[in-house]
Amino acid sequence: MTTQVFKKNLEAYLAGYHLIVNRGGQGSGKTYGMMQLIAAICLRQTRFVITSSYAYPHLRDGAQKDWREILTQWRLNSIVHELKGERSWVFPNGSRVEFFGIEGQEQRGYSLRPDIVYINELNRRIAREVFIPFYSRVQRSIIVDFNPAAPFWIQDVMADDKKAIEIVSTYLDNPYLAQKEREFLESRSKLPLWAEWYKVYGLGEWGTIEGTILPNWRFGEFDNNLPAIFGLDFGVRDPDALVKVAIDKNEKRIFVDELLYESGQSTEMLITRLNKLVPNRALIVADAASTRTIDDLARAGLNIVPAYKVGKVESLKRLRDFEIVITERSYHLQKELLSYVWLDRAGEIPKDGDDHLIDAMHYAARYLLEGQEVKYTKAPMRANKL
Repeated sequence: MTTQVFKKNLEAYLAGYHLIVNRGGQGSGKTYGMMQLIAAICLRQTRFVITSSYAYPHLRDGAQKDWREILTQWRLNSIVHELKGERSWVFPNGSRVEFFGIEGQEQRGYSLRPDIVYINELNRRIAREVFIPFYSRVQRSIIVDFNPAAPFWIQDVMADDKKAIEIVSTYLDNPYLAQKEREFLESRSKLPLWAEWYKVYGLGEWGTIEGTILPNWRFGEFDNNLPAIFGLDFGVRDPDALVKVAIDKNEKRIFVDELLYESGQSTEMLITRLNKLVPNRALIVADAASTRTIDDLARAGLNIVPAYKVGKVESLKRLRDFEIVITERSYHLQKELLSYVWLDRAGEIPKDGDDHLIDAMHYAARYLLEGQEVKYTKAPMRANKL
């Protein structure tokens, strides 16, 4: 079960290309194909491979998750052994595959001389000066991938490397893409406001989507010494999204922990999950558009109020005044933050669709920040319960 991305990258590797650049849209199978490629090469050749991204949590819940799935599917778990605590795997022939996040370990680029380097999402928080040591010391090939949201320094590196090749892919190259995601991408091709987004994420073409809306975040520990509440965004076909939020107003820091990101849940299933995830009587601030679901959850004994519908753009501007610290397990939240951009910057229209945890975060954050200034309307039928 391989894709065109796998086949084209294998051909490029066997042809001896030094720099293999994968420019592609959403859902083209870039990351999965790279993990298959590394496994296939290491089975046949003894290689030391570095697989990296800007931060290890992003890698752990993305590429490394795909890696584990491939080892299972290819029935390699009995012969390819994980070195616990080292984020590495070794093959019977001596091949070694190591995963690590670059942030905080930039100097490793000066000490390692691997046969192959794979960098996932190269244009996410990785500067040219950080890339060059890996690029100059790799013994065989360096493989990178990214969504081409805006031009960046890799174009200059490619132009100066006579042994560089660019492989372009789209969701059409991936026959295994989930039907729901395929339908989402194709539906955006017809919407004028999504034209630039679709150009990048649908067609894999260079775009001009510059800068994310909330760049002011980092990974870190949740401050459990602060009072916390919970933000909840409801999904139907989209996922239900729950976060725990606390704010240090003096240090201007918002702490966020992703607790739930799951679709297809009935109200009864959601109640069960919330009773396990939210401490007894802790406050939940939820999507005000779903009043019936809020009433059902309140009747079940949860301490829940609807979020006052403050303008989305106003909330985003307020959040930009703080440093947002998210826990390492907040995988889907960091994905949303990395891809959350303006559809129309001048008109201040943010991209809608992949912002469920961001919405949950701003429901809770605005409640904590505004206090009595923001009024939360409670449905009369449950007013005595809250």
